[in-house]
Amino acid sequence: MQIESIIYSNKLWQIVIEYAQECSWRAGTTLAKQMKECHFSDWERVFVALDGDHIAGYCALAKTDCIPDIPYTPYIGFVFVGEQYRGNRLSEKLILSASAYAKGTGF
Repeated sequence: MQIESIIYSNKLWQIVIEYAQECSWRAGTTLAKQMKECHFSDWERVFVALDGDHIAGYCALAKTDCIPDIPYTPYIGFVFVGEQYRGNRLSEKLILSASAYAKGTGF
């Protein structure tokens, strides 16, 4: 299992949009919309877990979340793991990757 940090110029960006749009979790469509509209800038990233060529899950590191008027940043959100990959602590690996990246940028 490999976890990659991606931005809009990454070759996986559109693939993750399509995966999020079609995943079983309703919030996936919100992430897909934000990705399509380039809501991610500066240090913000989407993290994707890959099992070979297959997407196993994703999460996002963003400046804001859906909670209004909160001064805290950054947020790790949109954590999703595909049904066939659940039970293997993959969400933990995604969160740790996003956390390590955030720490590396000064948070």
